[in-house]
Amino acid sequence: MKSRASCVFQFTTTPKRHAYEATTPSIETTHLSSKVVTNPSKKNDKVISEIEIRHFDEIPGPSGIYQLPYLGLLLQMKPFTKYAKDNMQQRVLNWAQKYGPICKQRLGNDWYVFLTDPNDVEKVFRNDRKFPFRGVLPLTKVYTKRTNASPGLTGLNDEEWYTLRKSAQRAILRHKAVYKYLSAISVIADDFVDKFRGQCQIDDVLHHLMEFSTESAGRMCFGVRLGCISKPEQTSQTETMKHVETFLDCFGNQFYVIPWFKLFRSPFYRRYEKSADYLKRQTEQYIREYKERIQSSASPEVSQSLLSDLSSDSKMTTADIQRTLIDVFVGGIDSTASSITILLFNLAKNLEKQDLLYDELEKHVPKFGPIDETILCNLNYLKACIKESMRLVFPVPVGTARTLDKDIILRGFRIPAHTNFVFCSGITCLNSKYFEAPEQFVPERWLRKSDNYTPIHPFSYIPFGYGARKCIGQTFAETEISVCAAKLLRNFRLTLPEGSHEIKCKDKTFRTPVTPVSFLVQNR
Repeated sequence: MKSRASCVFQFTTTPKRHAYEATTPSIETTHLSSKVVTNPSKKNDKVISEIEIRHFDEIPGPSGIYQLPYLGLLLQMKPFTKYAKDNMQQRVLNWAQKYGPICKQRLGNDWYVFLTDPNDVEKVFRNDRKFPFRGVLPLTKVYTKRTNASPGLTGLNDEEWYTLRKSAQRAILRHKAVYKYLSAISVIADDFVDKFRGQCQIDDVLHHLMEFSTESAGRMCFGVRLGCISKPEQTSQTETMKHVETFLDCFGNQFYVIPWFKLFRSPFYRRYEKSADYLKRQTEQYIREYKERIQSSASPEVSQSLLSDLSSDSKMTTADIQRTLIDVFVGGIDSTASSITILLFNLAKNLEKQDLLYDELEKHVPKFGPIDETILCNLNYLKACIKESMRLVFPVPVGTARTLDKDIILRGFRIPAHTNFVFCSGITCLNSKYFEAPEQFVPERWLRKSDNYTPIHPFSYIPFGYGARKCIGQTFAETEISVCAAKLLRNFRLTLPEGSHEIKCKDKTFRTPVTPVSFLVQNR
């Protein structure tokens, strides 16, 4: 019998060996320029391939001036073309349509290979190193060097990364570790829902949800309420929220500016530095206050938090605790708020799906009070809605990235070690080759008992990455999204104002709605 712990979240398909491999050529023979000779005289027909491996330079992609370091990518954006710099996915989609499932482009000074075929993505993952490597982005590298700061999980690699990751994931990635926060998240969600009781319309939905996600992340990370949820008909932006927004905005735009910040503290860099310094000071303060509470009493009352869990690990230094908390706190605010906003928009646009979801919520979710793991385990349609919403608007611009420590041959091209790969899941998820009617919101495609269920390639949908280096905040993000959406939709029926039936997103560190989102509210 499957344990309750194992059934609460099955959001992402766990990639494994599957039926696709039966028809998938090996790495060495995928789309090679080759001549195949069969010798029928032997008992077992022997296939001899004379393989012509093609050079990395032959991989298609923008050429000429578009290959220039730094400037090459900028010249493909407005005002030189129709593509906005904050919509990288549209730019990559254009490359995929023009050059095929593999292409290359320079970002900054480094080459990146973009893959849209999940078979190729799988091959890269199957050839990953013991400690999966991800290139450190230039803004992070410069900041940590100038401040002598300890880089967090996103800025570490090799055994140093593994040591920190191993301790951190015990405290946050396992489902059991997140269950203890369910009651606290439910209280925050109830407070958030109360804000809109009696209201006829909710405007500036993304900003309201930033209040919720910041409050939830603060409670989970530091064990305190930050006071971010404002009064009815108001939105507030605390200093913490402002600095998180600036931090992520700069982080997501670092490839679209001339990197003067490498040479001196440019205005762009100073904006980032100011916010990074603020978040560092705030985290130091929470750690200091926590230690003072521990030392001031023989049996102090300390809220359960990631801070308390990490502090109980003798292998974690204060610097380790600080950098892990910053990574989790910052990474869980904008992405969660954006994902909930897009989910609610899709359900308001597809009211028949919202009504089906309400039937499930009415059966299991209390209007007010805690949601526990048993309740979450029964919210299968909600999980399907979340997956389908993330498929339609992929949460990460384009997709996740990796770097191998050895050469690999893909589609006949030898790609040298230490080349950056980008797995373009955001484009794959909208390809009819992998998803039937990809432009439609069909949560049933994820439910095995539904007539609309269709098996998908497990590497076509990886919003949180895959393997040892997948997003460490995945479980908490899924829990936070589920609790907030369940509470809102259990209490309200959300519809769209007239004329509001499309949503546009921009790329920062995460994909974020740029279209102002409003909902008409009807009490359930």
